[in-house]
Amino acid sequence: MLTFQHKEICMKKTMKNDSCLTVSRRAAIIRQDAEENYGTLLTLGESMRRAYQVEELIDRMRWDNADFCLQRTDGTCLSITGTLTEYEHYFGRPYYENPSNRFLPYYDVHCRKWLTCRVAGIVFGSSVKKN
Repeated sequence: MLTFQHKEICMKKTMKNDSCLTVSRRAAIIRQDAEENYGTLLTLGESMRRAYQVEELIDRMRWDNADFCLQRTDGTCLSITGTLTEYEHYFGRPYYENPSNRFLPYYDVHCRKWLTCRVAGIVFGSSVKKN
């Protein structure tokens, strides 16, 4: 559940001049990576939608646990509960997003260890096909 403080931070972030550029950069990375590693050609609209959802996911993980699915290269999906709340404690610096980065670090709550995933492999909503 979003707190008032979280909503306020999200509002400030979306009001930044560079937020559109950040999402556009991430969308280009997602589109290229999806084609190279998953054999999926995404439309510009789909890659922009996924990029925006990844931004929202990162914002949620900064404050709490977040559930999401990762698509494997064989097409199956893996449900994950991840967080970034302890990032600064473990790595000695705050987590800074880099929209050009193809990988997203997260702490897997169930495995109890830090992992990374491909940003293009994160699937949302109707795209999720669990096997």
